[in-house]
Amino acid sequence: MKHEFVGELGRAWAYDDDAVIGDPGGFGEVFRGSSQDNELPCAVKRVRLRSGDEEERRRRDREVAAANFLVASNNDRPRRHILMPLDHCVLDDELLIVMPLADHSLRQSLVRGLPDHEKFVAARHTVLGLMELAELAMLHHDIKPRNILKFASDWKLADFGMARLLDDETASFMFRGGTKP
Repeated sequence: MKHEFVGELGRAWAYDDDAVIGDPGGFGEVFRGSSQDNELPCAVKRVRLRSGDEEERRRRDREVAAANFLVASNNDRPRRHILMPLDHCVLDDELLIVMPLADHSLRQSLVRGLPDHEKFVAARHTVLGLMELAELAMLHHDIKPRNILKFASDWKLADFGMARLLDDETASFMFRGGTKP
């Protein structure tokens, strides 16, 4: 079934919930999508939210804050090894995050058999992505092969749902909602 929505930046997007791509995540699913004029293929991450749940609200707010922060920081200096969101919106009980469409994940590449030299490239690009995040005072908190995506010759860090901004109040909360010791 095709779903259409307008993101926070005013652009119209669409995705088909029969077009699941990538590996299933802990909190969301990713679908093949496009701008409504079909000029820009993309991926749309859908995170279903439980109404009235404080942990859900905080998780949604962190993911939206991370997306907003990354979009704003991209204006200062483009980030080569971080997957920058294109747009997002909260629609009813769903958070929708629009992202560039990747070729595949590192997990998928490892399952198919990745040559050693390409493993080194993936590792190097992951470290460069972590360095780019450190420049932004941001921690990822969920580095794993399914969250490292291939775009042409570059590997990029993706999925900032558990990320923390070190300069923000979210830094005082762990993922489960407790405070730091």
